[in-house]
Amino acid sequence: MKSSMKNLISMTLITIFSCSSPKPIIENEIKYITFGNGGGFVGIETKYMLKTDGTLSKISKKDTTIIKSIDKAQAAILLKEIAPFKVYKYNKPDNIYQFIEIQNNRIVWGTNDNLLNKKIISLYTKLFTLLK
Repeated sequence: MKSSMKNLISMTLITIFSCSSPKPIIENEIKYITFGNGGGFVGIETKYMLKTDGTLSKISKKDTTIIKSIDKAQAAILLKEIAPFKVYKYNKPDNIYQFIEIQNNRIVWGTNDNLLNKKIISLYTKLFTLLK
């Protein structure tokens, strides 16, 4: 009787622990970021969004269109890399500008800006590479 009780307890514990939901690949506090560019003579802004699920979308005034999906792990890595900049303040647009938005923080810079943190430019380049 004792061995059957031990087996029952063991099977119950195995069942309980095997049914738990999987943990995310990389725990991330940033759920999405937007990025893009704008300005020029017409002043049109092009905006994209990357979410933790790997969805890459183009945002226009009236709707959001999914462009493609990337690997969730790759998206999580990029969002984790950009997380330290959620409080980084920089707003120096030029006639033509680029931007990254992280949780209501918009980082904006012109095309020939030498004062911006180089890591931001590197991350922006990585993000735009995803669009290809």
